[in-house]
Amino acid sequence: MRIIKLAGRIAAKSSTSLLFHLRMQPRLMSLLQQVLLILICVIFSNAASSDLLVVTRTDTAISSLSVEQLSGLWLGKFSRVEDTSLEVIDINEKSPLRAILYEKVLGLSDRQLKSYWAIAVFRGNGFPPRMVATETDVKQWVLERPNRIGYLSTEDNDPLLKVLYRLKEEGRDE
Repeated sequence: MRIIKLAGRIAAKSSTSLLFHLRMQPRLMSLLQQVLLILICVIFSNAASSDLLVVTRTDTAISSLSVEQLSGLWLGKFSRVEDTSLEVIDINEKSPLRAILYEKVLGLSDRQLKSYWAIAVFRGNGFPPRMVATETDVKQWVLERPNRIGYLSTEDNDPLLKVLYRLKEEGRDE
């Protein structure tokens, strides 16, 4: 209660005076830092919590994919599902959507993924999927030919795309 009264008195003073009082009141400064940290976490968690959709063209023979199939395809363990040869695409490493795919769907951190591909390439067991810069590039690449799959964050109701897997905001998949 004392801190609230002090904050009210401080707020009435000039900004220079406010900074001086904040430096002199470590408890108040600590409280403000905690509030700011919580706000930042909420903002970023909402930004990163969109649906993840694994998509392909509608003329691809596959109708859905399991987590195990997604993992095998994106980790280069196999390229065929239900007698259909598939190609996968990846979004650049800085994309939050890429982190969602690998962490929530495949269960790998960025460090684990880099390690996996370094070992696979060294042993001659394959190469990571081709990488593009944006979701628009993913969509364009998928639509160029059948049997290509990629992932997007939103459903734009494109009649040429079919959803093979959906990860909901809360982390539940369909």
